[in-house]
Amino acid sequence: MGGRRGRAWAAAALVIWLALGSSVGALPASAPLAQDAEEHTVAIGYQGVLTDSEGQPLTGAYPMEFRLYSARSGGVPALWSSGILDVAVDGGLFQVVLQVPQGLLDGRTLWLAIYVDGETLSPRQEILATPYAAGLLPNIHVQGATSGNLLSATNLSTGAALWGSSVRGAGVYGLSEDGSGVYGENAGTAQGAGYGGYFISSTGVGVYGHSDAESTLASPLAPGVQGSSQHGYGVYGQSAAATRAGVMGISTYGGGVRGESTNGAGLEGYSVTGPGLRATSEEATGAEIRSTQGPALVAETEGVDAGDHAGTFSAVAASAVVAESSHSAGVQATSGDVALAPAFSGLGGVIGRGETLGVYGSSHAGTGVEGASVNGIGVRGSSQGHYGGYFTSTGQRALYVENLDGKYWDAYFGGEVGIRVAGGADVRRDLTVGGDARIDGNLVVSGSKSGYVADIALHAGEMPLERGDLVEVVGVADPVAGEIPVPRVRRTEGAESRAVLGVVDRRYVPGEGFASEGEGQIAPGEYLGTVTLGAYAVVNVDATYGAILPGDLLVSSPTPGHAMRAEDPQTGTVVGKALEALESGRGRIAVVVTLQ
Repeated sequence: MGGRRGRAWAAAALVIWLALGSSVGALPASAPLAQDAEEHTVAIGYQGVLTDSEGQPLTGAYPMEFRLYSARSGGVPALWSSGILDVAVDGGLFQVVLQVPQGLLDGRTLWLAIYVDGETLSPRQEILATPYAAGLLPNIHVQGATSGNLLSATNLSTGAALWGSSVRGAGVYGLSEDGSGVYGENAGTAQGAGYGGYFISSTGVGVYGHSDAESTLASPLAPGVQGSSQHGYGVYGQSAAATRAGVMGISTYGGGVRGESTNGAGLEGYSVTGPGLRATSEEATGAEIRSTQGPALVAETEGVDAGDHAGTFSAVAASAVVAESSHSAGVQATSGDVALAPAFSGLGGVIGRGETLGVYGSSHAGTGVEGASVNGIGVRGSSQGHYGGYFTSTGQRALYVENLDGKYWDAYFGGEVGIRVAGGADVRRDLTVGGDARIDGNLVVSGSKSGYVADIALHAGEMPLERGDLVEVVGVADPVAGEIPVPRVRRTEGAESRAVLGVVDRRYVPGEGFASEGEGQIAPGEYLGTVTLGAYAVVNVDATYGAILPGDLLVSSPTPGHAMRAEDPQTGTVVGKALEALESGRGRIAVVVTLQ
């Protein structure tokens, strides 16, 4: 070797190629991990021509060394050296295979320097594109600081631009600190066609997402999988198995699947033959749905059969549906055209508004509808043009009402018309009616009766009547309640009238009942209630014809509509007995009406 020193060498590169192979390790079978590319080498072939200073090809074995530098020239240190190699040269031609560290082939610019028998050959030769194809081999690491694509692949046909597969690991693995680890985009112009990302699994999970991030103010969700869409579904899942779900979520303490929406549905499910959305839980809530301003849950069906329910809830031992609201109804349901149905305002557990039935409940052996309230109404029914509540039963009471604390009435009817019983009424205890009670049949009382009797009459006079006026009968009119005759009356005009009938109570409207007290005069042609028996609060009297004492018999006086004391009344003229005294003048006193 020493005999060759001092000679001039010249080497010309014919080609630098990537050898078929690389000394690399295999990925582990678990989740993919980032690999250190510096631990692996890539075989790069170098072929050249060696001549002497006069250009004559050489033959023989020559010591050669190959080095990689980061600069074309200068005293920069070598990035890599092959060491001294004995290279066979035949007619000037030689070739070597260099085991270059894979980490050096990361996109940087490299120059190859050749040393023959200790002598440096100039210039250094730049490593061009072909060796960088080593970046496509397994465990290749490509690094750069460009703002564009570090690696780009384009397929102008129907195949995949980038395809990866793995027996037990990840086919494609992406990692990012602040951006997307793997990002896919569909740039097609056909709406609803193509996928930004498409994942298939024959035996495992099509898409698996996991996040170890903690919830923060800037990112409160920290989701394992998050999907968003401008016009379609943020996350769409589909399953062909009868007992499997298109999208399934599992959580130890939080929500397995959570959906949120600004203006649309936070979570939506669709199915042809099975449940569109199903949620189950072993020990906690199967589905928890919340909304800040709009409906938390919207269920609808387009089915036309009786069994095509928008929602079906069932439970083994507890309530099938538990609904709560802090400012409105816990459950509010509408059916049909409810434009004329009374609107609801306030706090209610269950609110139903329907064209025919607002709430319908039936039970084979229990309660059809049950309601409870702390300070309000347990069950309330209202209707615009029909019954507010309608109850039927085939083997027991249609309606059962009971007050449990014994302080209040079992039932309270507060309407202006009152309560009407079309059939029999069996009251075993006290019955308190705050308004009128109309009975279209007989009333049989086995005990005592208190109060007064007011018969319906028709005002046949010319002057208006007021409460307390004394009236006399002048004829009869057609019945307005059953077959009961209606007397035609007017204000009394003379003393000791044999036609005296009673004392004016108040106006009566057929079909509606008696008017409230203090509603003014009764005009001619209107109906009124005439007290014909019992204690009554007021009757107009005139003491000009003698002072009135309690117990005095009263008859009509010459003063129209007024009674007076009777010294020796004739039969048929007495209207009742005075309960109060009036020494002089005109006034009003209490009376017991008893016609004699």
